[in-house]
Order: sequence, then structure tokens, then C-alpha cells
Amino acid sequence: ISSGLWEQSAECVPGAGLGACSSGTPQGRFFFFDPTGTTRYNITLNPGTTTPVFVPGNPNGGTYNAFDGSDRFNFAPFNLLLTPSERKSLFASINIDLSENTRLHFKGLFNNRQSTNQAAPEPIFVGPGAGTGGIADTISIPANHPFNPFGFALDANNNFVFIGRRPLEVGPRVFSQIVDTWYFNAGLDGLIDVGNRSYGWDVNYVHSRNSASQRFTNGYNIARIRTALGNPAVCAATPGCVPLDLFGGQGRPFTQAMINWIRTDQRDASTQVLDILSGNITGDLFNIGDRTAGFAAGVEYRKYEGEFDPDPLRQTGESQDSFASPVSANYDVTEVYGEFNFPVLATLDLTAALRWSDYSTFGNATTGKVGFRFQPIEDFVLRGTYSKGFRAPNLGELYGLTQFGPTISDPCGPTGTVVVDSSDGLANRPNEAACRAQGVPDLFEQVNTQITTFTGGNPNLDPEKSDSFSFGAVYSPGWAENASWSRKLDVELGYYNHEIKNAIQARDIQTQLERCLAAGGLDPQFCADFSRAASGDLRPISNFLLNFGTIKTDGVDLKINWLSPEWAFGSLNSTLQTTYVNKYEAVDKDGARAPREVGIEVNDSAIPEWQTNAQIGWSKGNLGVTYGLRYIASVEEDCKENDVPGCLTLNAQNQFDFVNRLGSVTYHDVQFAWKNAFALEGLKLSAGANNVFGKEPPICVSCSLNGYDAGTYDLPGAFWYVSADYRF
Repeated sequence: ISSGLWEQSAECVPGAGLGACSSGTPQGRFFFFDPTGTTRYNITLNPGTTTPVFVPGNPNGGTYNAFDGSDRFNFAPFNLLLTPSERKSLFASINIDLSENTRLHFKGLFNNRQSTNQAAPEPIFVGPGAGTGGIADTISIPANHPFNPFGFALDANNNFVFIGRRPLEVGPRVFSQIVDTWYFNAGLDGLIDVGNRSYGWDVNYVHSRNSASQRFTNGYNIARIRTALGNPAVCAATPGCVPLDLFGGQGRPFTQAMINWIRTDQRDASTQVLDILSGNITGDLFNIGDRTAGFAAGVEYRKYEGEFDPDPLRQTGESQDSFASPVSANYDVTEVYGEFNFPVLATLDLTAALRWSDYSTFGNATTGKVGFRFQPIEDFVLRGTYSKGFRAPNLGELYGLTQFGPTISDPCGPTGTVVVDSSDGLANRPNEAACRAQGVPDLFEQVNTQITTFTGGNPNLDPEKSDSFSFGAVYSPGWAENASWSRKLDVELGYYNHEIKNAIQARDIQTQLERCLAAGGLDPQFCADFSRAASGDLRPISNFLLNFGTIKTDGVDLKINWLSPEWAFGSLNSTLQTTYVNKYEAVDKDGARAPREVGIEVNDSAIPEWQTNAQIGWSKGNLGVTYGLRYIASVEEDCKENDVPGCLTLNAQNQFDFVNRLGSVTYHDVQFAWKNAFALEGLKLSAGANNVFGKEPPICVSCSLNGYDAGTYDLPGAFWYVSADYRF
């Protein structure tokens, strides 16, 4: 489904117009100075031009006009709202009784996923302003290049800033993935009698393997682009090379020979393997009055292996798409645990657990949990736990290395906004003094909003550590059990509080850049990751994972379940589940708060203050119907960088904020089910729809794709489905 079919996703930023779109246009954007460095050109080719004519000293002369927001390219219609995907899976479970108390068990799973995604045709960015940190930034175009219309060389070390050209004639980027997942478990389980007590035991071996491959078509070899834009004699002496025409726009598209020389497919592959050996035993220890103290204990060994093999062009930097390095690493873990339950009173149980873990990557750690369950009356239970935990960094977090292009709004020159202007004096605009301190020139405008960012693993990461506390109550009233209107009623209310220390994250680059400029532009604490080219454009940014700081969150969960008696027309059941998030606070190692908070949309995700699911169902015999509601509370996003009409909101202090409100959403779902269909025992047929009334997600102007937050809200429109489940 093309994004262009839905109004909200048909623009780069909903409501912002072409000004928020890409500078990589089919007509081309040309940013350079004349050889003396005195005249600045930021121009694009007029539509319909087949033979460019350049008039020195006049950005609106000949067949060119000064580039502005109206010349940008709307890439959104080339994207997909729904990614085509096909999944096949097979599962088997076999149990064999070896004796009265011993059983051999096997489980196996195979899953295959094939999916395809699409994006707008790959733009070609060359020159120092491309900001890739690689070959593209070093490309110069000589004066004698057969397609250079300007009459002088574009020198990457002198007067050349940037050329951006998106050749639609090459076709969209296509990403095809094949993922195979295997899981195998074999083991023994059974009972063993010791004295007058029985103990359950099991030993297991697990092997799982996930293999993924991706093919990216319609990408470019940037080394070949360099040759095709360089010395014509060198290109002529290189077999297959054809000079590349970045200057003719849509009126003079690439020839097939040009496309064949620079276009390339890229293939990446990855594999993750997990092997587990474990043994467990459970049973009773001793009696406390008329109740029994129980325990569970076990030992487990796990080995993780991972490999990532990016395309050779990505490894050498010859891919225009992104750089990536191969990874082959492994680590192992040995753990021993024990869990205990002590019924110290007739109404009070105490629980405790202890786990010792030894990681080959960082050493050992001990974690534990204590809890209680108090039932003062038959209908009412209080329970609570306190635990300390940790999460070790995985292989990707330790050793991965890649790059991507997040959308960054440069406060020194957002699209269509001038921050540094010597004609009106120093520092009359926000950030002007800080931007000047970083060397940003007059009338600077950010060339490309997608800033190359190197990211990935950090072998010096420490484990995350957590402290968690939960307290809750369950009320199951006797007066609602087997009554004329109710067979059973349960009400559960719980409070949770989690704190994570040494959280593994990367800094939010947009926030870090704004803090850098707010601190004057040269602050060593906030500005170390940023540098600029002579044009003022941001150079590639390093943003690797680190032990970020502290994350704190707490909230309340409510759950109500009700089941009716068997009436003549059938029985009813209903469930209500609601979550209230009181706080989410992330403070980095520098003491600054991250932008992610409760009720805020940021980085394509949100933490709504309230979320509620409610279902009511009817069943009679083998037939059933379920109707559900899903509620998501409103959130807000910062939209000061998106230039969207109507973004201003009046706050409680009677001042204007640049805030876009994403209103609350309620989805309606329905399902019909038929058990033992067609008198076949174990066959269940289902049909239904999620978001049956086609509620559309709220507009998100800061989201990177399709104008909505796909992680929080449903895809636009209803999702209808049918399924068959046969178990034998």
C-alpha cells in the first residue's frame, strides 16, 4: 500500500508543504562558489530544461533559479504504509513415556519470513556538504567534464559545497528480507521420590538459530560515481565507465549505460545462535504447621554467538547507502539459582530468590528477590515484591558498528530560516553567537536534514542494573461467586516502581546539539561530538552506545475480570485492563534530562499517560463473539522545527508554545470464533477485524515516516483477518 494513497502520509511532514522535504531533487540542487570564492550559488535547474545554460553572477539567470523550499522533493508517496510480508511456520511437540516417572520430550519450531520494503529512488549527494564522512565528501568535478555546464571546476578543497540529484529513472529502493528461525529442545523430565516426598526434575538442551539475509536493489557504488564525475580521460580508460550527468535534471535523464555503471545490488547477512544446557528441580522442603515450604533450584549454561556480514561495498565505504563493519563474536553465561516459599503463618507466605550469574564478558553478579503474599480474609489478598536485577549488553551492543541518517534540525540554519546574518548585527537571533563561534557563515541553510551518524557497540559497556518494587491487592468477593448474575469476579490493583542505573542508550543527538549551542557552541562537554565543514554543514556525528545514566518510572495497573453464569442464551465474560504511567524520567550521565517523558511523542514513540483495553464476550457451545475497545490517551510533540501551520498552542502562562497535540484514540475490535468447526475436534475457525471503524492515527509532524507513530497507533484503516487453528 503506497503512502501516497493516504493524505496524512502523502507529505514529508503533514501540513508543512514541500519546504520540509528533501534537497535531493530530480532537477538537482547545485551549491558552490565561483573560483574566486566571492559569489555563492544555491541553485536548481528550471523544469523542462534539456540543455542547461549558466549565467555567472546571476542565480536566476539562464536555465537556473535560486533554490528554495518550493523546489524540494516529496519522497513520501514512494514509501509503503504496509510492508508486504509472508510467514510460514511449523511446530511439533513429542512426549514419550520411558517409565512411570520419567518422560522424554522433544519440541521443534521452524519459521520463515519473507518481506519487502520500498523507499524513494536513492538520491546522489556529492561534495563536502554531503556530510557522509566518506568518498562522496571528497569528490571534485573538473571543468572539462563533458556535462559540467559552469565553465570551471567544482573543487572539494576550494569552491564546491554540494550537488544533490535524485534520478527517478533508476527506480525506487527495494529492500527484500528472508529470515529463517529454527528452535529445537530435547530433554528428560519426571518425578523422583525421596522418603515421603516427591520432587519434579528436568534436564534440557536447547538449540536455536536465526539467519537473516537482506538484498538492497537500486543503490549506488560511490567509488564508481567518483570515477564517472572525475577526469574524463581516467573514465575513458576504465572498462565500463561512462561519464555521469548530474546536471541535466529530468529533461535529460540518465542513460542506461550511466545507470549500469553506478548501480549495484547489496547483500547483508546475519546469524544468531543460542545453545542452552539446564537442569531444574522443584518440590517441598518441610512442613510449617499444616502447610509446606517449597523450593525450586537449577543451573543453566548459555552460549551466544553472533555474526554480521555486510556487503563488501559497505565494508570498504564504496556503498553510498551506509558503512558497516563485519562482526563475529560470542560469550557464555553460567547461572545458578534458588527460589523458596515459606508459609510462616496461615495467612502469610514469604518468598525469596537468589541467582548467581557469571558472564565471560564482564564477570559475575548476584541478584535477588523477596516478596510476600498476605491473605487476611478469604476474599482479599495483598502481595508485594522487591528485586534487584541486571541486564548484560548483547553482542550487537558490544561490537556492532554501522551508520544511519537521522533527521536532525540544525538550529544554525533550519530549512528556510536564516540564523547568521551580518547585515543586521550580531546575536539578534537565537543561537546566532553560538553558530558564529562554530564557524557558520552568513545566510547558512542546512543542506541535508539527514545527518550521517556513526553508531553501534561499545565493548566497554557495563551491565544495566535495576531496582524494582511492586505492591498490589486482589479482591475476589464471595458474594459475586456463583450468584444469579455472576459466576466469578476478580479485581486486581497494582503499583510498580522501577529504576534502571547504567542504562544502555545513545544520547539524543537533537537534544545534544541544542544543548551545545545553548552553552555557546564550543562547550567541551556538550559539543565534543559536533564539527562543521567550511560551508557550515554538520560533519558526520559519532553517537555510540554508553551507560547512559538513570531511568525511573512508576505507575498503576488495574485489572477486572467478570464471568457470568450459564444462561439460556449463553454466557458473558468481560475484562478491563488499564495502565496509568505516573512518571518516566531519563537522566543522562551529564545530569541532563532526555526528552522522553510521560505524555510526550519523541523519536517515533510515545508513553501515553493512560492506556485501557476492555473486552466483552459471548459464548454458547462452540460459538463465541468478542468485542473490544482500546484507548490511548493524548500526547504532545515539539513542532518548533517543522514549520507546520497551527503548531502554536497557548499554555497555562498565557504564552505560546510550539506544540502539536496528538489527540486520544479509541479503537474498536471484533472477533467471531467457532470451536470444533465442522465437527472436527481441535479445529478452531476465527474471523474478525481490528480497528473495525477505520479510526485514523493522529498526525505526528516529528515522526520520520508516514506522518504517524507506527509503534503506538494502528495502521490507518481496518485490519480484517481469518484464521484456522487445528491442534491434534
